[in-house]
Amino acid sequence: MGDTRIVIPVSMASSRLDNKPMLMTGGKPLLHWTFDQASKVSDWVWIATDNDEVIKYCEQEGIPFIVTSPNHQCGTTRVAEACLNLKFSDSDVVVNWQVDEPLVEPSDVAKLCKSVSEESGFVHEVHTLVSPIDREQAENEDTVKVIVNGQDECVWFSRALMFGSMGHCGIYAADSTSFIKIARQNACRFSVLEKLEQLTWLYHGLVVMKAVKINELPMSINNEEDWSHFVTLKEL
Repeated sequence: MGDTRIVIPVSMASSRLDNKPMLMTGGKPLLHWTFDQASKVSDWVWIATDNDEVIKYCEQEGIPFIVTSPNHQCGTTRVAEACLNLKFSDSDVVVNWQVDEPLVEPSDVAKLCKSVSEESGFVHEVHTLVSPIDREQAENEDTVKVIVNGQDECVWFSRALMFGSMGHCGIYAADSTSFIKIARQNACRFSVLEKLEQLTWLYHGLVVMKAVKINELPMSINNEEDWSHFVTLKEL
């Protein structure tokens, strides 16, 4: 495989936490914290957005960005547009790193990219991070759960409690062709109900998704409580 290219899709549309990507703590917004974490994995990191405030901030701070369509309904389609416009090679490992995942360990994402680059043949189109979860996380609707089969493949995702499930971290790695392929599908009813775009991919049989296991599920920023906890962490 080629180089690791990381795209952070940024939209200001959030039903649970207003203006989430631009919330400030420690002198910089959430999107900058996530960008800095991603930059520990690769020198090639872009913010993909259509928002003028985000664009202006990236210009001021020298953060690489690409302007994308305002019509995207999910992060993956925005990443797919970036793949096309930035002309990524099919041999590159492309990472979709969600902006609300600033606490993911760079070593875990490096492990994810290694899983893609070392796989023999084109067995799994998409690779993603999963981890064990405790009872509290399993009952929390903000924690996305995933059923993983005996071949370490993701079978189904849900926000509901699922017996035997693991926790899912919203970071994906694949080649650019895979992102473009899955972005062309209309969302299935399960995806709309659960607000989980990956259900569309599985429902249409578009991908076989590899589960890359890590030790602990990082906290994502979903609501005011998560943000307050993140602010506290950065103030320590």
